[in-house]
Amino acid sequence: CASCQYGWTDFPVRGSFPGAAAVVEAVDRALAEDPDVDTITVAGNGEPTLHPAFGPIVEGLFHVRARRAPKAKLALLSNGSTLNRLEVVYSLARFDRRCMKLDAGDATTFRRVNAPGIPLGRLLADLRSVGHLTLQSMFVRDEEGVVDNTTPQAVNAWIAAVDHVRPE
Repeated sequence: CASCQYGWTDFPVRGSFPGAAAVVEAVDRALAEDPDVDTITVAGNGEPTLHPAFGPIVEGLFHVRARRAPKAKLALLSNGSTLNRLEVVYSLARFDRRCMKLDAGDATTFRRVNAPGIPLGRLLADLRSVGHLTLQSMFVRDEEGVVDNTTPQAVNAWIAAVDHVRPE
C-alpha cells in the first residue's frame, strides 16, 4: 500500500519465509518468559496470509496461546487479499480479532492507494463474508495528488463500502 513503511510487495512474493515451527517456537519462548500479554498479533513485513505455511502457523499459535497465555487474544492484521484461499478462511476461526484493511470504496482510489492484486468488488464481497471483523483504514494524500483518499467523493465511496461490509 502507498502508506506502508515496507514499500511495495512484489507478486508473487519472493524471498525466504521463516518456517512454521520456527515462528511458533519463537512465540512459545517469548510467552514462556512473559505470559502476561493481552494480544498476540499476526502481522507481517507485507501481507501475513501470503506465508505458505499460514495455516500451520495459526494452528500452532492457537495451541501455544492456550497453553502459555490463555487470556491473551489472538489477532490478525490483513489486507484481505487472500480471503479466497480456503486455508486462510479456515484459519480465521482461530482469531479473536480480525482486523482487515480497507482504505478506499471506489476502484480508482483503491488501485492508487493499495495497488491490489484483486478487484475491489471481490475484496468487499470477501470482507462481508468473513463477518466479525474490524476495519482498519488510513487516509492519505501525497504531494502530487496522485494518491488521495481524502476527497469528499473518496470518503463517501469508502463510507458506502463500509456500510456494505458491515464490520463490528
